[in-house]
This record gives sequence, structure tokens and C-alpha cells, in this order.
Amino acid sequence: MDFKTGDVIKLYGWHAVVVDVFKSDDSGATALQLAFAKDLVRNNPLELHIVSDDAVVSQATMSDFAAEVAAMRQGQDERMKELETLAG
Repeated sequence: MDFKTGDVIKLYGWHAVVVDVFKSDDSGATALQLAFAKDLVRNNPLELHIVSDDAVVSQATMSDFAAEVAAMRQGQDERMKELETLAG
């Protein structure tokens, strides 16, 4: 699979946007700088992943990415309400 900046992918079950692509001239390996939905919600930095032949990666859409973000935010909101109830 060829990758380019701006692609939306699903890697090992998580949606991400490809921020940059690095290819090794020596080994032919591809490394992707990724903005994962999970990291956006958690305010974590970008991740760097080497994509090998056995990587579980597929094309996705921005709608898929946005849906994952929305689901995670909803979960955060629900947990916050639970904690507010507990704290009184």
C-alpha cells in the first residue's frame, strides 16, 4: 500500500491521519508519522510507526476518524458525569 500525507487509515484497529511519510532508500521500509484519533482526544503527540508487510492497515475515511473521536469524547463525558455524581 502506498501512503501519502493526508491519507486516513486504520492501523491495528485505530483510525489515523498520515501527517508524513518516510521511506528508507537502503531497506525500503516505510515509516508513517500519524495523528491517531485516540491521541487527539488524549492530547498526545504524533506517533511514528514503521509499516511492515504484516501490519494490519486499511484505507479509511475522515468520517471514520471523526466517528472514533466522537465515541471517545462521549465516553469521556459519561465518565465525567459518573465522577461528578460520586463527588456530590
